Amino acid sequence: MNTKRLTLLLAAGSTAAIGGAAFSLRTVDKSTSSLFATANTGVAYAQAPATASPEAIKLKANEIGRIPIIMYHSVDEKGGKYDKRGLNIPGTAFRKHLDMMVKAGWYPMNARDIYIPEKLQAVPAGMTPVVLTFDDARGSQFWMKPDGSIAPNCILGILESYHKKYGEKWPRAGTFFALPKSSYNPTPFWQAGLEAKKCQWLVANGYELSNHSFAHKNMAPMNAAQVREAVWGCVRDIRKLAPNATMDTFCVPYGSYPKDKSTWGVILNDPQGQYKNLVAFKAWGDESFAPGDKRFNPKEVDRIGVDPGYFEHVFARLEKAGKLYVSDGNPSTMTVPKSWQDFVSPNRPGKLPVVFYGQAATPKAKAKTKPATAAKKKTAATVAKTMKHP
Repeated sequence: MNTKRLTLLLAAGSTAAIGGAAFSLRTVDKSTSSLFATANTGVAYAQAPATASPEAIKLKANEIGRIPIIMYHSVDEKGGKYDKRGLNIPGTAFRKHLDMMVKAGWYPMNARDIYIPEKLQAVPAGMTPVVLTFDDARGSQFWMKPDGSIAPNCILGILESYHKKYGEKWPRAGTFFALPKSSYNPTPFWQAGLEAKKCQWLVANGYELSNHSFAHKNMAPMNAAQVREAVWGCVRDIRKLAPNATMDTFCVPYGSYPKDKSTWGVILNDPQGQYKNLVAFKAWGDESFAPGDKRFNPKEVDRIGVDPGYFEHVFARLEKAGKLYVSDGNPSTMTVPKSWQDFVSPNRPGKLPVVFYGQAATPKAKAKTKPATAAKKKTAATVAKTMKHP
């Protein structure tokens, strides 16, 4: 366990068990209220330390920066063809992606952990959290050999090899959005009789097993009752295979949300109290907002697809733009560049004190023009200044 993570867990009083048991969340008590000063924006700023640490500044820490969440389906699927949408990609391409992430200092996490303050704040200094998601519980994701060992070229086998090679720099992590067996779906991970063993292995070894609906039906025409059954049916049946599965993140089939937006709340919260999801994920999109960014919406979280060449394109853009989440290495504060201060959420998880560094956003320069009439002068004078924002 890295030093930051140990310090955080001890300080927070969190409890954890192998296999994905929930962490207890620490709330700020009255004794810590002196650490906060609330500005007009409603954002809690740190009084001490007043500025970011030299290390955080050197690392260019940004703890409301973008978080890449990557969407995979199959790798070298038997009998399948490589396709233009990235639903089945070569194993060499998957390894290439992982190599790029390792070299760039990306740090794999389970999807749910991004939205638990203690977990996100435990990312080592200078590293960027990344979430690898795998839809449908397909055979190429987790395949067992006759002797019970994991096939080295399935997705899980590849992930395990990277953990073995890089250790704490590449911890065991990955979110498998499962579909239970039904008249619509095959057995999870496609080896009948091994589904319970596989699901329990994932949970016991630090991976996340979560919800991709009961039957992978398009949710667009669904009413509230149908939405509930789609979400609850998966939780119910997957927990029969792996009782300790957290099952508290949801992946919308096809990324197709119900047309009736009043039903979206049912995706996150069951009116009957049987399930509760931290977030709902889309299919194909952009890098996601961090939970500390006020633009973050738990009902619609983007994922990046892997159609041929697209991940490489997005990766290059993100690395060049300097907009990624970068940990400051301090579990007690949230470090943010001043140019991002307008995006700090007053409702961010954990309500950690925020420290800023650098220069604030500056007004965008406007070209000087000579208005032809007095009326035009008056119009120009009333134009509000726009700011450069990330």
